[in-house]
Amino acid sequence: MLLSYLPIYFLVTSVIILLAFLMISNMAKREAVDANRIYTEQQMQALDKSLREIDDMLVKDLQYDAVITRFYKGGQPSSYLDGYETSKKLSQLTATSSLIDSIYLYRFEDSMIMSPNMMIPVDKFGDRAFADSFRTSSKLYTFSQQRDYKEFLDQDYPSPVFSIVRNYPLLGKHQGIIVVNISVVRLKSWLADSSRSERSFLYIENADGEPIHATDTANRGTELSRIKSPYTGWEFVSGVRDGHLFRYASLFSYVWIICGLLVTGLLGMLLITRRNYKPIELIIDRIRHHDPVRLKPAEHKDELKLIDQALESLIERTQTYQKLHEEDVGIRRRQLLLDLTDGVALLSPEEWKREAQTYGLPEEYGALSLALFEIDQFAAWNHKYNTRDQHLFKYVLASVIGEVAEVNQAGVWTEWMSGYRLLVVYFCGNSRADEQFVLSLAEQVRAWVEAHLDFTVTAGISSPFHELAELSRYYDQAAQALSYKHTVGMNRILQPVTHAFREPYRHVQNIRQLVLAYRTFDSQWEELYRSVFAEIRRDLINREELNNLLQYLVYNLNKEMTGLSPKVVELWTSRTFPELLEASLGFDLIDEPEERMQEILASFQETVLLSREHRGNLPLAKKIRKFVDDSLGNPDLSLTMLCDQFGLHGKYISRIFREEFGEKLAEYIVRARMEKSKEMLAGTGLSIQEIALAVGYVHDVSFIRAFKKTTGQPPGEYRKGLDPGSSASSDT
Repeated sequence: MLLSYLPIYFLVTSVIILLAFLMISNMAKREAVDANRIYTEQQMQALDKSLREIDDMLVKDLQYDAVITRFYKGGQPSSYLDGYETSKKLSQLTATSSLIDSIYLYRFEDSMIMSPNMMIPVDKFGDRAFADSFRTSSKLYTFSQQRDYKEFLDQDYPSPVFSIVRNYPLLGKHQGIIVVNISVVRLKSWLADSSRSERSFLYIENADGEPIHATDTANRGTELSRIKSPYTGWEFVSGVRDGHLFRYASLFSYVWIICGLLVTGLLGMLLITRRNYKPIELIIDRIRHHDPVRLKPAEHKDELKLIDQALESLIERTQTYQKLHEEDVGIRRRQLLLDLTDGVALLSPEEWKREAQTYGLPEEYGALSLALFEIDQFAAWNHKYNTRDQHLFKYVLASVIGEVAEVNQAGVWTEWMSGYRLLVVYFCGNSRADEQFVLSLAEQVRAWVEAHLDFTVTAGISSPFHELAELSRYYDQAAQALSYKHTVGMNRILQPVTHAFREPYRHVQNIRQLVLAYRTFDSQWEELYRSVFAEIRRDLINREELNNLLQYLVYNLNKEMTGLSPKVVELWTSRTFPELLEASLGFDLIDEPEERMQEILASFQETVLLSREHRGNLPLAKKIRKFVDDSLGNPDLSLTMLCDQFGLHGKYISRIFREEFGEKLAEYIVRARMEKSKEMLAGTGLSIQEIALAVGYVHDVSFIRAFKKTTGQPPGEYRKGLDPGSSASSDT
């Protein structure tokens, strides 16, 4: 057994030796790189220092030298002595550095060039193009790329130079430039002398990547350092001249060591695996013997993974089969109930017995009854509890329903039809086939939930029935009973409704009266508002009808309010109408939209009335409306009569009436007359002609036409609708 660990010992020893060699190699490489970087920095700094000294000399002379200053400020004509002194000064500057090839001054005022050899106009100067390019330049300092310099136009052999250009003066409006040309030949000679080395090379590139200097173009070697000069922008590239040994050492350090480790490791793995593989091979043979199709040798090279897959496959198959069986039973049982509620499934007694045995449901029953439970305030419930808690509560509710039914000797079938509705099918005996029995079961569940949980439920129940084929019809009955929850209230059991209100026209008329009263902000609108909702409660309206009536109320209010003044309309559309629309949707009980919408309407009324009081027209508008109400029986009631009465222009009266009450004056007169005529038709026995005269119509034909246009029916039919026993003589 000890011999089996010898390969591991040799492997570890080899790794340690190779790692030590790798560390020594890396240290040597880092030392070479650091030394080469210092060498490159020294060369760059030496060159930058020489060029900076030249530039510093220019800056100093431009600021303090009187001869140069006199040249730029002298203008033409200049004395011969001044020209001589300037030429001499330039010669002295040229002699300060061996790198300087030439120097010249350029004066913008008269376009004159001064060099150590001559003073000529720029038109006759050989470097005219370069000098003129700085007339419009805003740069304070320029270090040019390599270029050709000619002092004379007819010069045959230009000199390759780099140019340092400074503006005169250094700050302020430019009057000229001074150009110092650095000889490329002398610069390369200086670099060759300073960078002469047998082991390393130096390669210099300009900003465009073009070569400036190279110690050995044939054998560049291995690059180790690349540094960019902050002064010239040139890149100094250096490295080992004889780079083959360096590359081979690096290659050996990284590639051959890794390969050696891999080969050694593979050999060790083969030796150890060969000794310990036989037990695994026996297990693999047994697995392949039992499942030769699934576990083919060619497809599974990893035997340990093959064993693991075989075990996992066995466990997974068992668990999956159990889980799928349970889920399949639950899904098929729920689908069966959905088919029964939709009227799709029609089962004979024998078919039902087979299905009941499969799903664990009662096979025999005397009568059936349904209860549809709904979680109250589901939106808040859904927000309050997470998914895990919700599933727990649903499980508890279904369990309580089953326990209550079991105690009362009734079978039960429960399925969640949606996230908040649970359908319960009660299987009752013949002796308990009545509605009160199911009502008692549902009430016990409701009371238990209220006492033990943080939420409540409401249920709608159906009448008892005896055939499964009727389940669809009685499901609709239970759902219809539950739909009255929003009007009747939550946390209760709702029985089938047989006397529900089916004449919504009366509610539409009441809503219309409310809207007209609110448009003029009549003080009776709040009483009409409470009356509308009181009648809705009394008539037992279901959720769909309630939604329709609320939407009718909101959109009629919006239609009337958009006829008011622009400021009022803007307030209505920007805030009030969206709030009303939101309040009319997404509620559980009718109390919620009733209270919220009344608050919104009262707030809007208060804002509008306060705005009208600030304008000061409301008292006058009220006087006009009171006069109109008192004069409805006067046939001469018109805008002209109001102008005479109040001494105001007709357009002014119409405008303030519409702004304050949101209704045209003529429309108000007609509506007020029709309202008064309705009261007389309902409360008196006067004839149509008498009522027409009483509301200001001389001709009853005009009255009948106006009444029919307003109410949609003649006054005689309107009176018959109020009192079917009215005499025919009163309609003529």
